[in-house]
Amino acid sequence: MKNKEGMLILVDPFTGGDEFITSALSLGLSVVAISCLYDLDNLKEKFKGSAVEFVVVKNKNVSDWMQDLPPKGRVLGILPGGDLSMVRAAELSNLYGLPFFVTPEVGQQCVYKDLMRYAVESAGVEQPAFAVFDLNGVESLSGKLDDVAIKFPCIVKPTDLGGSLNVKRVGDMEDLKEALNTIKKFNLFDHIKSNSYNSFDRRSTAMIEEEAIGPEFSVDGILDEGKFLFSVVTEKATTGAPHFIETGHIVPTINFVEHETELVSYAKTISKALGIEKGPIHCEVKLTDKGPRLIECAARLGGDKIPYLIKKSTGVDLYQSTIELAIGIKPKIDRKYSKYSGIHFIMGQSYTEKLAKQYHDLMREFPQIQDLYFKEEGNGSLTPRSNVFDRIGHVLFMSESENELIAVLKGCERQKRLVPNES
Repeated sequence: MKNKEGMLILVDPFTGGDEFITSALSLGLSVVAISCLYDLDNLKEKFKGSAVEFVVVKNKNVSDWMQDLPPKGRVLGILPGGDLSMVRAAELSNLYGLPFFVTPEVGQQCVYKDLMRYAVESAGVEQPAFAVFDLNGVESLSGKLDDVAIKFPCIVKPTDLGGSLNVKRVGDMEDLKEALNTIKKFNLFDHIKSNSYNSFDRRSTAMIEEEAIGPEFSVDGILDEGKFLFSVVTEKATTGAPHFIETGHIVPTINFVEHETELVSYAKTISKALGIEKGPIHCEVKLTDKGPRLIECAARLGGDKIPYLIKKSTGVDLYQSTIELAIGIKPKIDRKYSKYSGIHFIMGQSYTEKLAKQYHDLMREFPQIQDLYFKEEGNGSLTPRSNVFDRIGHVLFMSESENELIAVLKGCERQKRLVPNES
C-alpha cells in the first residue's frame, strides 16, 4: 500500500497498542491514541518524538472527546485497543461519520458474554447451555438453579471480563457461591494501571454454562462482507481445570489439521450470528465429540502475541491488514510461506536466577527460540496459576518443520519439570 496521508485514532490502546501504532506509522499515517482508562505512559515513552499524539481524558462520554481530537476530514479510521473500548470506538466513528467494523450494539454483544450467548442462541447455533445470574443474589441461588438444565460440574465466568479472568470449573453449590463472590469483588485495575480518572464499570451479572470438553483453539482472521479474507487456526494449551488459563499457543495446529476447515466454518457461523461482517475476528472454541462449541468471540485481533505468531508462520501482518480495512483500503493478503511458531508462558513458578539460567540454557539448546522474556525479577515468591496475570514470562519460537516445533515444546515441558517449586 502507498502511504496515505491522514490520521488513525486508537481508542484505549491496550491489546496490541504498540504494534498498531508501529504499523500505522509505517503506512505513513499519524496516530492519536486516546484513553479514558489507561495512563498511556509506556506508549508515550516508546513513541517519543514520533507522529503520535497521546490524549488522556477525564470522562467516558465520547461526545466530549471531540474537543480534544482532530477535526473531521483529517481522520481516516478509528480502531479499538481492546474489548473494553469496542463500543466507544464504534460511537466515536459515528460522531466522525466514518464506517466502523461493527455497530455499537454488535460491539456490546462481542464484549459481554451474556449478550453474546443470547445472540448465538437466537441464531440457532449450537453452543454450551448457559444461564445468567445476578451477583447481588448469590445466597438465593439454590432455588434458581432448580430451573436450569445445567448440572455440576459446570463453568462459571463473569459476563464482562476476558483473558480467562475468574473463569472456574465448580463442582457444587458452595464452590459456585465462592466463585461468584470472587467475581463480584474483582477489580481489574488491581492488575492494570488506570489513568486515575476512571475505572472499569463492572456489570452485576455472571454466567454459568455446561462444560464443553475437548481441545481448545482460536480461529483468527480478517472478514470482509462476511467472508474470510484470511484465517488460521491456533492450537492452545491450558492449565486445565479449574481455571483453564492459556499456557501456550501454536500456529498452525499440528494435531488437528483435519479439523481446521470445520473450526473455521463454525467461527464464520458465530461471527454471522453476532453481526460481525467486517474486520478482525478472534473466535475461541472447543472441539467436543458433538462438534465445535463456542467459548467466546471478539471483533478484534487475538492477544497473547497471536498476530505475531501468525506473521512468523505465514508472513501475513494482521495489524497492517486491520488498519488498511479500517481506513477504506481492501488489504491484499498473501501467505508468503508456511512455517510453525509458538509461545510458551512461564507460570506456576517463582522467579530466581536459577530459573532464568535454565531458560537461557534452553534458548541456547534450541536456536528456534527467538525471544525469552521475564516481566520482572520479583521477590522469589511462588506465583499461582489462577489467571493470566500470574504469568511471569514467555518463550517465543519459530521453526521450519513440525518436528523442530515438537522438539522445542518438549524442551519447554522439560524445563517446567526442572523447577522444584512449581505448583
